[in-house]
Amino acid sequence: MEIDCGGESPANAGELLMVGNQKADHIYIKHDGSLSNGFEIVTHPMSLDYHLHHMPWTQLCRRAVALGYRSHMTDTCGLHVHVNRGSFGESEEAQEAAIARLLYFFEQNWDQILKFSRRTPEQAARWAARHGYKGSPMKLLEFAKKECSQRRYKCINLLPKETVEFRIFRGTLKASTILASLKFLGQICDFAIKPVN
Repeated sequence: MEIDCGGESPANAGELLMVGNQKADHIYIKHDGSLSNGFEIVTHPMSLDYHLHHMPWTQLCRRAVALGYRSHMTDTCGLHVHVNRGSFGESEEAQEAAIARLLYFFEQNWDQILKFSRRTPEQAARWAARHGYKGSPMKLLEFAKKECSQRRYKCINLLPKETVEFRIFRGTLKASTILASLKFLGQICDFAIKPVN
């Protein structure tokens, strides 16, 4: 979760770490060169269920707002979600097939996904561009791999070795929007893993 406009202050980072890590080691904070005056809050790996029921998103977002941070109302912030590649299948072949279906789903439903993402078309083009339809899902996957090797600012970034990064969402400091985004991705990933015949 990228936040901006409140400074890259160690004191503010410390306050947010206290809130986020009160019950467990949930988050860490790092510098992000794409932000003007803020930083990135990164969660440690956790399941969707854990995000929904144990991660203190509401308290963390409230504290960030109280410290003067913004996310949605900036031109710089995104909400990036990494999904472990292993969750898409046991074999590399199964993983690639599921990821190809994900890419294809995004291309076929781009207008609706862009609306849900809360990004403007201009913001998406800059930070989370679509790959563009290239025939079958597997052809699209090969095209996307080449694209991501040149530019990671894609709606689905395939550059990380261990994860697939979804960059489509505009930043937010509303816990309900974060959770809705995670649920939405969970449903799409489930569909890609176990497609309906």
